[in-house]
Amino acid sequence: MGERAKALTDAQKLLGDINRDDRIPTADEQAELDRLSKVADDCNDRAQLLEDENRIEREIVASTARGDDAGITSDDRARFDTELRAGIEARTYSAVVRFQPREDGGIERRLSSTTDAAGGALVPQDFLGRIYESRRDNSAVRACGPEVLNTATGRSIPVPRVTTRAVASHVAQGGTISRTSGQPVFDDPTLDAYALKAIVPVSFELLRDEDVDLVSWLSNHLGRALAYAEDDWFISGDGSGKPLGINDSTNGAMVGGTSTVSGGIAWPDVVKLQYSISGGYTGSAASTDQMMPMGRPAWLMGRATLGEIYALSDTTGMPLFRPRRDEGAMDMLDGYRVATTDQMPALGTGVRAGCFGNFYDGLIVRSVNEVRFDIDTSVYFETDEVAFRAVAEVDSHVRDRTAVKALVIKSS
Repeated sequence: MGERAKALTDAQKLLGDINRDDRIPTADEQAELDRLSKVADDCNDRAQLLEDENRIEREIVASTARGDDAGITSDDRARFDTELRAGIEARTYSAVVRFQPREDGGIERRLSSTTDAAGGALVPQDFLGRIYESRRDNSAVRACGPEVLNTATGRSIPVPRVTTRAVASHVAQGGTISRTSGQPVFDDPTLDAYALKAIVPVSFELLRDEDVDLVSWLSNHLGRALAYAEDDWFISGDGSGKPLGINDSTNGAMVGGTSTVSGGIAWPDVVKLQYSISGGYTGSAASTDQMMPMGRPAWLMGRATLGEIYALSDTTGMPLFRPRRDEGAMDMLDGYRVATTDQMPALGTGVRAGCFGNFYDGLIVRSVNEVRFDIDTSVYFETDEVAFRAVAEVDSHVRDRTAVKALVIKSS
C-alpha cells in the first residue's frame, strides 16, 4: 500500500505540473504516467489477492473451530491461550489461528508464524492497508485532491509560496521596465506535525473466539475516526496550535460569492462562485471519475447543503439537477466533482457553507509516515483486553487563497 501511495503521489505531482502549464504531456511524461499507473494497479491487485486469501483463511478457521471444539481438552485450551497471548505481544503482524492434527489424533490450534510452533500476532498483514484505505475513502478533503507531502519525520518544514504574483505592463519603445512594480512576493509558512490518536480496547476472549470479521470492523472504524478528525482540521483549523484549514474565515479561502437568498442558496450563487475562480485554476475541463482531481476544480460542502442544491427547481417545478446513482461514484454538480462531509458547516446566515476551486494549488497537506499502528497487551492488563491504537501526524496550510473560494450565506 505504501508503494501504491507513492506511485499515485508521483503521478499527482507530474499531472499537477502539466495542468498548471495548461499543456498536453510529452512522450516521456506520458510514458512515466503509464508506468506509475501500472505500478499502482499491480500493487492494488497484490493487495486484493492478500485480502482474499486472508478472508478465505478466516472462514476456513471459523468453520473448523465450530466442528472441532468438542475434541479440544483443557490442556489444549491452555496451550492455545498461552500461544495467542505470546503472539499478540510479538507484534509480528501475521495472523491466523490454524488447526493441526496431533500424533495422538487430537487437534491443536496454533498461530501462523515463520515457524510452525511459534506464536504469531493476531492482526493480518493487510490491517494497516485497510486503515489507509478507510481514511482515504472517508476523507472529503483528500478526495478534492490537495497536494499531499509525505515525510519520514515530523520536523518543521518551510513551504515557499507566492503572496503577490508578477504583473506585466505596457512599456513604450525604448522605455525602462520598472523593477519595483509588478514584482512577485514570497513568504514561507511552516508545516508542523500535529498528532491525531485513536485507541480501541478489545477483550481477549473476543479476539480468541472471533466469530465476526473484527479485523475489518476495527480497521474501518479507526480509519474513519482519523479521516473525520483530519477533515475537521483541514477545513476549519485556524493555524493556532493546529493545521490551517481551507475554510478558515481569516486566512483560509477567499470569499468568492454571497448567496442571493437570505439563509439559503440559489442556483445563481453556484454559477457565480464557479466563475469567480480564475481560468488558470480551473483548467480546460471538469474533473473525471477515472482519477483523483489533481489540478482540477472540485466542490466541498455538507451533504445537506448539496441536498438543498439538488432540490432547486426551474419555473415549471422540474429539478435543475439529478443526483448520481452510480454505485461508488462521487456526486457531480454542473460537471464538477463534489466531496461532502459533516465537518463542513451547515447552511446558515453568515456561514461559509461551501468551497469551490483548485485544491491542489489552494491547500497543501503534510502527512508523517502515513499512519502508525500499535498493539499492546499491558495497558488494559486488569481487564484482560488488548489495545489497538492508530496515530496520524498531519498538518495543512493554505497555499493560494485565490485558488479556492468560499460561498457565504447572505444575512439579509
